[in-house]
Amino acid sequence: MLVQAGAGVSYSLGHVVLDPGITMSGAFYVPDGTADPAEIAPSTGVVSYRLLTNPLRTGTGVGLLLVQMLADDRIRVETFAGSATAATFTAASLVYAR
Repeated sequence: MLVQAGAGVSYSLGHVVLDPGITMSGAFYVPDGTADPAEIAPSTGVVSYRLLTNPLRTGTGVGLLLVQMLADDRIRVETFAGSATAATFTAASLVYAR
């Protein structure tokens, strides 16, 4: 499925804040040391982001966001609710075009 939109990414005091805007909505923090979304390229492969609601970026998390740049203008994403720490894309993943 191709969606003509995009997930939101912002930086708050030097920390990445993500809003996947799909099955999980809201702003989520990611742990320090996580891959910078601005540096993900098609050659990077699949990147996973543990989603946290705590601005201190601690805890087990409330979900997982998988991201894969397919091309410079296409990104594949999928969210998984809960405390999953590893996952693979399923048929429910979405492809966004810029």
